[in-house]
This record gives sequence, structure tokens and C-alpha cells, in this order.
Amino acid sequence: MLGSACLHAAHNKKIKAAVVPASATTAAGPALFASVDDAFLALQDNNSPLQWEASHHLRAHPAEAIGRLEQMIVEKHSSWFIAMCTLTDIGGSEVVRFYCDLLDKNRHEMDETGKRRIYGLGSPLGCVRPLYVYGEAIVAQLGALRDPSADPCLRRAWLDGDSAVSAAVPKARYEIGALSLRELQQLAVTDEKHRAVYFHALEGIAYGHIHDRTDLAIELFEWMLATPASGQETREIAHTALIQCCELKKDYAKALEHCDWVIENAATAEMSRRRQTERPELLYLQGRLTTDDFFALAKKDPAFYERIAQRLGRMGRDVGIFDRIIKEAPAGSRYAEEAEYWKLEYFDEARMRDRAGAQARFILGTCKDETVLNWTRRRMAKEAAVQKQANPWEAGR
Repeated sequence: MLGSACLHAAHNKKIKAAVVPASATTAAGPALFASVDDAFLALQDNNSPLQWEASHHLRAHPAEAIGRLEQMIVEKHSSWFIAMCTLTDIGGSEVVRFYCDLLDKNRHEMDETGKRRIYGLGSPLGCVRPLYVYGEAIVAQLGALRDPSADPCLRRAWLDGDSAVSAAVPKARYEIGALSLRELQQLAVTDEKHRAVYFHALEGIAYGHIHDRTDLAIELFEWMLATPASGQETREIAHTALIQCCELKKDYAKALEHCDWVIENAATAEMSRRRQTERPELLYLQGRLTTDDFFALAKKDPAFYERIAQRLGRMGRDVGIFDRIIKEAPAGSRYAEEAEYWKLEYFDEARMRDRAGAQARFILGTCKDETVLNWTRRRMAKEAAVQKQANPWEAGR
């Protein structure tokens, strides 16, 4: 295992558990593709606007998909991660056995020559690992499958895996029922050598429950704050996460207390600055700032504008707010273009097809932000595939 210095250096590069976005699970699915072959073409194309919809289609055809998905993963195709997400969602004992065998062969990351990659202090590669390290991602899939039969394999990875792999194991073992929260908490306090790893696991578990089990997330983060062994970084993470938890519970005063703690005690100026830009949102939610106050702040600092644009744009269903976000945008801000897309969503959801079509054409003709352009292309591609006929958007291009 790496020392705590390396773990802390990599802490903000944590792998996320493989969770398929909600947009993929609610897509039209099979109607978008004529065959499994068509779906695989889209899945393997990282530029395809329908990649997640292809994943959804393949999950509905496991007999035809499993073998080909496994081949993509073993060969580390450029789309191997979305192939993993798809295979995990299909699930079953065959998939668990596949991942266990794969993990036994990939507990250590290898370079192009077949030699093990070594990360750590003094290593030419340094401490910071890339996102979604292959072996670490396999551990995450085994956790997501929640099958207790994976525990012997996960134990081997804990004892003989690269730091990225072994660090992912405690959370996965919790997910399959091999470790309880109480056991993880006890290990975080008593096992000084692996303390950072166990706190890392507990943070991941708590973050994973912010939306579906908010009270449990709050309990875990508050336990971290009450535990002297947690350390400064974990405390910052806990206070920051509790801002979101308290917002979800509509306890904005408590959220503001956590925000102020981070502003005053953060180890870095950047962390403090981020929370300072978040503070006006909490005042707005408490009714202590008006929309006009919000935009007055935005004129003083582009960083405030970005937070305000996100908050108002994603809260509101008001074209007037979108237009104001666009009008008040500082030079070079991407949120003016994002607001154009939010208008498209608004028109589309309101079934104002002519205005939606005009808005889509406007975005494609004027916007430069690739994310916004890809969102729009994806929306249009889904529409074209579902309708299988000329539609107002395509007709006007």
C-alpha cells in the first residue's frame, strides 16, 4: 500500500462506482437500434451521441451481448469502461465469475511491455494515478454486483493489489455484505497503517447515499467529524458533503454553518474560494438574497456568475431566467451557451416543437461549446432514431 502522503495526493482523483446515468435507463432503448450489431457500433464509438442508449439496448439482449462485451473489456477497447457498466447492469453469476477471473489477472497494472506499473513516492510515475485505473474499475464492478461469492477474490486483491486496486476493496466488500459499516468504522480508528483507505471507503459509501439515503449519509459524515482520527482532509470532505445533504433536507441554516467552517478552516485557498462562491446560493435559498442581488454579485466576480447560473438555470423553468443568464454572462462564459440548451429542454418538455426546432438550429449555428453542441446533437439523434422519419429539427438544418 502507498503511504498516506500518496493516498492524499490521489484522494481527489478517486474512482467512482460504476453507475449508469439515469438518462440511459430512461431512454427509448431498443427502438433506437435495428439490431445488436447497430448498438455495438454506437457503443464502441466514443463520439457517438447515442453511446449510453446503445448500452441500454444491449442490456435488453444479454445472450447476444455478454460475450462481445467481455471481449471489449479484456482487450481494453477504448470504450471498455462503458462496456463494464453495461455488463455489470446485466449481472448474474457468469458476470461475477468473469470479473473475478479478470481481477486475478489485473491486480497490478501493466505497461505496454508487460511490466508492472509502480506508483508511489520516488517512482517516475509519481503518486497521482489516472482516473478509472483498470483493476480499480473491476473491483468497483464486483462491489456493484453485490454478490458475496466475490469475497475471496477481493481479499486477494486487498493483500496483493496495486494501491489503487486494494484501496477500492473495502468499499466493495461492504457492498457485497462482507464488511459492515460498524466494522469499517472500527478499522478506520484502529488500523493506523490503512486508516486513510478505510476513511476513503467510508467517504465513498456516504457520498453514494447522499440522494437515496440522506439521513445515513449525514450520520456517516457527522461520525467522521466526531472522530479525532479522521484528519483535516476528511473533515473538509465531510463538511463539504454536509452542505449538500443539508440542502436536500432544506436545512439551509445548517448548510450555511458547514459552508462557513470550510471557508474559515480549509487547508487550501482554492477550497475556501469555492465555498465562498457557494455561500450566496445558500443565502438565496434562505430568502436572504433576491434574484437581483444574485445577479449584482455576478457582475462583481465571474466565479459567482458561474455558481449563480448553475443554480438558477437548473432550478428554474422560466425562459426569462434563461435569457437573463445569457444577457448577464461575462465574456467567454460557457454558461450563456448552456442556458441556450436549457431553453431547448424547456421548449421540448413543453411540447413546443417549432420553438424547440428553432432553438436547436440556433445552438448548432452559433454555439461553440462542444459540450452544449454534443448535448444538442444527442437530443436530435435520439429524436431522429425514435421517429424514423424527417422531423422539424432535421428539416430546418
